[in-house]
Amino acid sequence: MNIFIKFKAYLRFKEAIRQAEEKLKSTGQRHYVLRGRFCELVVTDRKNYRGMRMKHYISDAEAKIADVVERCLYHTSYRDGVGAMSVEELDKRMNKYYDWYESARREKRIYKRQQRKKRREMRKKIRQKRKEARYDK
Repeated sequence: MNIFIKFKAYLRFKEAIRQAEEKLKSTGQRHYVLRGRFCELVVTDRKNYRGMRMKHYISDAEAKIADVVERCLYHTSYRDGVGAMSVEELDKRMNKYYDWYESARREKRIYKRQQRKKRREMRKKIRQKRKEARYDK
């Protein structure tokens, strides 16, 4: 991974952690940083997780709330401070995030390429229909 891309991924991850910690302070509930679509990160709590999964904001659609703790990239502690993530676990998940980020970038690039191809084909069909309409008159 390019150093600049890795730094951008690092900044995204740290921002998501900061948002999760802020939400913990404001609501008092445990928050999770989850993988979203392509390179996005989603910060959510238990209450909003189901709705986000149904709206496809969460990439792992079959994951239940019990799976979230082991699949999340980061989670805050509980209100009383118990259950905080250890530094070793955070490093392990950070490396896991970098691997996922790299593959998500590739998927996003492929998806965009496919969308551009579809748009080109649609424009080509429209131009062809207009051209035929002019000559049919």
